Formats: sequence, C-alpha cells, structure tokens
Amino acid sequence: MRRVLDWYLHTADAAQSWLEPEEAHLELDPPDQAVTPLSFPDYDAAASWSEHEHANILAATRAAEAAGFDAHAWQLPAVLYLAQAPSASALNWIDAGRTGLAAARRLGERAGEAALLEDLGMTHARLSDLAASEECHRAALTVRRELGDRLSEGNTLWTLSDIQCERGDAEGALRTAQDTVEIALGLRNQFAEAIWLISLGNAQRVLGLHAEALSSHQRSASLHRRLRNRGREALAWLATGETYRSMGRSQEAVGFHRQAVDVFRELADAWHEAVALDALAAALDGEDADLARRHRTRALELIGDYEDPRAVRFRQDIERRLSSPD
Repeated sequence: MRRVLDWYLHTADAAQSWLEPEEAHLELDPPDQAVTPLSFPDYDAAASWSEHEHANILAATRAAEAAGFDAHAWQLPAVLYLAQAPSASALNWIDAGRTGLAAARRLGERAGEAALLEDLGMTHARLSDLAASEECHRAALTVRRELGDRLSEGNTLWTLSDIQCERGDAEGALRTAQDTVEIALGLRNQFAEAIWLISLGNAQRVLGLHAEALSSHQRSASLHRRLRNRGREALAWLATGETYRSMGRSQEAVGFHRQAVDVFRELADAWHEAVALDALAAALDGEDADLARRHRTRALELIGDYEDPRAVRFRQDIERRLSSPD
C-alpha cells in the first residue's frame, strides 16, 4: 500500500508544478525506490491527470488513515489541494482535508496543521460558510505566528482579508490587506505582493477608494506579467474591470474583462471564465443587451457541472439576471 500512496503523492506533487507553479511544494520524503511517479509535459496533461485521479487520491487518503500511515494521510490532501484541476468540486475535497488535519495533529506536524487549516478555510469559503472559513484561518494564523513564519502569516492574513470583505467588514479587510502587503514588501517577495495587492485593491474599491484600487490592481497585473503567471494576471485584469465599472466607466471595464475571459478560456479555467463573462455582461448591459445575454448564457453552460453552494448561488444570480435583464 505504501508504494501506491507514494505514487499518488509524488505524481500529484509533479502535477502541482504545472497547476500551481508559484505555490511552495511540501517537503516530501523520497518515494520508495520501486515507485516511479509520473511527470507531465504541460499544463493540460497535469490538469487531465488530476481531474481523472481526483477520486482515487481521496480514496487513498482514507486508506492511509485506516492503515495508520498518518504522514500520507495529511500530505495527500495537502498536495491535492494545490494540484486540483480547475473543475474540481470543493465538496469532494473537504472530508479529506479534515482527515488530513486530524493526522497532522496526531503527528505534531504544526506546519502541516496550519496549511490544512488554511485549505479548509478556503474550501469553506467556496461552500459559502464564511464563519467557518474565518474560524479556520484565525486558527491557522495562531499556528503561523507561533512558528514565526512571516510569509505564511501573510498568506493567512490575505485570505482573512477576502473573508472580511465578503462578510461586509471592508474597513477590517483594508487593514488586514495593508498588513499583508507590508509583510510582502518587508520580505521583498514580489510574488506575494502581486497576489496580495488584488485583495488590497478589492477592499479599496468597496470603500470607494477607486484611484487607490486601480493602482493596486494595475501593479498586481504588472508584477504577475513579469512573473509570467497569466492566470493571476487575468485575475488582476478582472478586478481592474470591476473597479472601472464601479466608477461608471463601463467601456474601460469591458476591455479588461475581455482580456480576462480570453486568458481563462486558454487556460481551461471554466470557473473563472464564467465569472469574467458575467462581469463582462454587466459592463455591456447598457450598450449591448443581446451580447450581454449571450455571455451570461455561456457562463451558465461553463458552471453547469459545479454543485457546491457558491456555484449554485452564482447560477441563480445569473438566471435571475437573464430573466430580468433590465
């Protein structure tokens, strides 16, 4: 069994190199000498493998727990979280995440505990349970501070900022996001700065600080372009478009949203393509209602297979706008 677990663990780790290339890899022990993990020639191959093997990795996590292989039981869901295909459902991962968290705690693996608390927090957010999400992130923040890990502390604060914003605490979100960017600047970590600036800009936009939001999002896009992370550059474009739309400058919003749609389509990221299409439709409502309707219809098609509460709510929102376009 250990060889099978090693194969899944190290092949998923190889897939992460394509699916989340800038995210730090877990420090794993070498696989058994008889195990030869797969390698992948490109993003599409890694995403295809992850999509087809997702259920098997979840089953391997349960098997590892039952057999007493606690290291595999926490590492498998932690690696899978970073190596999930864009189409993966949050509902399918969360039980494995809880299994992994319990295993990490049994082993006293504090960094693994914090990582899985963060993963669970983000998964709860996808499932629209923001209170549980914030609870997980605050627990992770305590562990990160005990370990003195400033970069990971910043990562946890970053996600906390997004949750605060979603829960209606924009001022708290702004303060938290400012703390994250200060950490990135102190560490001279442009990758972290690029990601965290999107959340800072979102909080600024909600508070009506439009010039500051545009500055944050445009610097994020520039940094991600330099880092060659097209998916996250597109997220910055999407956020820039949202800021222009909130300023009543729909034509400029349309351009940024179209760029984001094109990139997400090229990356086969159906979820974010749908989000960008819906944003593009909102920007077009005043000038081309027919085209806006086509974009929303396509967004519905893209999220048709998603079943988590966030997706259900998103689908209902689009359907409502389609039935009452005015």
